[in-house]
Amino acid sequence: MRDFQIPILMYHEIATEEKRRLICKKTSPTYVVEAEQFKSQMSWLAEQGFSTVSLYDVVDILENRNFHSLPNKPIIITFDDGYAGNYKYALPILKEFGLSAVFFITVNKIGAPLMMDWSQVKELEESGMSIQSHSMTHSLLGQLDKESTIYELKESKIIIQDHYCPVKS
Repeated sequence: MRDFQIPILMYHEIATEEKRRLICKKTSPTYVVEAEQFKSQMSWLAEQGFSTVSLYDVVDILENRNFHSLPNKPIIITFDDGYAGNYKYALPILKEFGLSAVFFITVNKIGAPLMMDWSQVKELEESGMSIQSHSMTHSLLGQLDKESTIYELKESKIIIQDHYCPVKS
């Protein structure tokens, strides 16, 4: 059996330097990467021969023990929360280098200041990106009771599906 290791790169927001200063007032500076730096990182991945794989690919490989279908240098790229810079800056850069990513969106933040709106989320999905739930309200699930946790996960999935962004079970 082939050694099964896939690096996962997790991002939150991609922004210009000016927007970065504004966003860093609301979140940790470590969560915001400048667009040029992100482009440099994606360029390096492409030059080094990395291939993005989806979470569905990984599940299929594990369930079917189909390790030979894994590319030589697999990688998963993810984004949390649903920041607008993911659409404005990350999407064109990902497309430029033939890469894909998983976007975990917080449903009640869609359309809020600095966040994507539903049409942008839909365009991500139409561009071959994966849209997944990051819960309804971004609550810390480990601190919620069972009923609230189920609500956070189930309701967010339903709402995403209602906006024509398929989330596979």
